[in-house]
Amino acid sequence: MKVRVIDEEALAAAVPRSIRLYLRTRLWERQSEPPATPDVWTLAKEDVTYEVIAPSSQDARDFPQRVAELLRTVAIAEDRSELDLLRELDSIRYDIQYVHTHSSSPPGTAPLRDAASAFATAHAMLAASTASFEEPRLVLPSRKPRRTVDLMESVLAGPTSEGSYVISIWVPVPPRLTEVEDLVLFDESSEPFARRATKHLHRALLAARAAASEARDRGDVLDAFIAREDSGLSANLCEALVSLSGAEAAGFDVRFSWSLDWPTEYPNQQISFDQASIPVFREAASALRSESTEDEIRFHGNVVRLHREGQFGRGEVTVLGSVVGDPVEKRRHVSLDLSQPDYELAIQAHQNFANIAVGGSLSQKGNRTYMNNAREFVIEARAD
Repeated sequence: MKVRVIDEEALAAAVPRSIRLYLRTRLWERQSEPPATPDVWTLAKEDVTYEVIAPSSQDARDFPQRVAELLRTVAIAEDRSELDLLRELDSIRYDIQYVHTHSSSPPGTAPLRDAASAFATAHAMLAASTASFEEPRLVLPSRKPRRTVDLMESVLAGPTSEGSYVISIWVPVPPRLTEVEDLVLFDESSEPFARRATKHLHRALLAARAAASEARDRGDVLDAFIAREDSGLSANLCEALVSLSGAEAAGFDVRFSWSLDWPTEYPNQQISFDQASIPVFREAASALRSESTEDEIRFHGNVVRLHREGQFGRGEVTVLGSVVGDPVEKRRHVSLDLSQPDYELAIQAHQNFANIAVGGSLSQKGNRTYMNNAREFVIEARAD
């Protein structure tokens, strides 16, 4: 169903510059140059030519009506919803990713457990892609590059919208400052970091979909993903994609909408992941971690297993927890070998149901995760 927009307040909020930037980036042709009036734009599709007039001043009494007429024609020409068009005009300074989940719940809803983690998982997806843009690695360190951290602190969570269940991630893109800059539509040389990061996410998701398809066809998961490391694939991104599928491991889509302030030739594309790709991403994440180590991480959680041969000496413990700083807080079991003093602390933590923290590097051996060179083992203070 394509929604019509009749709210005059919403229509009055449209910015004339945004309208013209939109028309230019969607290949509408301007028939007259300012200050000529009216400002006529046309789009030829097959045997039909569509014509709109771009309103020039928000102060005009009939401005909302002129915007409504323009939206109606553009929506027909581009086979889009008027509401989607108006939202795009309102978000001129944001690159937006819409994540559509496909759970079996009623339309517009999702299981609460999935909805509660959806934004954190979307955050992890963008953070993993952005960090790999700066430093491509199969397993990304928990400490993110400074520019990645700064960008993620500025990202907004947008409103949910109708569909299966749709959340949105709004990445602010610094505006271009002069109208002269608007004359150069696709200037990649001066793109801000935020735009380059969202384009890298676009490439990474396309690479992930291609890798999953290749892995299913050839049966070699590891090589399909390792070959696309420079495109942004990592164990971290794969884990985020698995988490986005929810408890049902359902398929999902990610649709991109680009800031009109920085026109791009990248399409407003929907990248779809079917249910069959989810176990491939899960296997890829495990395989990629088995090929790499996570250096200089801090791990915290609960001691769930203790083992040593005698009453004294070194021993092995298993901790159920997560990497400090992991935005998804993915919980896993990690085994580590401790000196006698640290092992005694582990016994104390286990008896008192207290959390511990320990530093080191993680590696994968089969289905088990180990911490190498464990150090600075401490019992964490209880939160009041």
